[in-house]
Amino acid sequence: MNIEAIFLQNIVTDLLIGLGIHFIFKEFADYVESKYSVKAGFITMNYVKLRDILVNGLGMHKPVIASNINKIGFRMNPNQEAVEKKIKENNSYTIAMSILASGAVRPKEAVDYIGSLEGVDSVVFGASSPSHIKETKELLEAVL
Repeated sequence: MNIEAIFLQNIVTDLLIGLGIHFIFKEFADYVESKYSVKAGFITMNYVKLRDILVNGLGMHKPVIASNINKIGFRMNPNQEAVEKKIKENNSYTIAMSILASGAVRPKEAVDYIGSLEGVDSVVFGASSPSHIKETKELLEAVL
């Protein structure tokens, strides 16, 4: 099996952000990297705040962050403009999730939007059928 990262789920990540217990992120990353020889990843509903904590607060180099990134700003916190601005700084390995905004954005529109952003390194998406998976995968391969 080719595992590249072990992720801290957003419920834990965002709780730690809210409680201000940021040192745990570094402890988690150090543990995962030393124990399993893979990168630590962090899933969040607040890309901007987490990216600042990891990069500026804890001095982490290119942390792996998965967060909602989509054309309509669905669940992009604090807002779409702020997330897009931080992504452009390109100092994290950014994984876009919820690119289809829970079905509100068609695959072609979603992929075109993601392809237009500087700093998105990877995408994770869900789909309701094998044909939708194939369609979205082929669109992403043409853009990324």
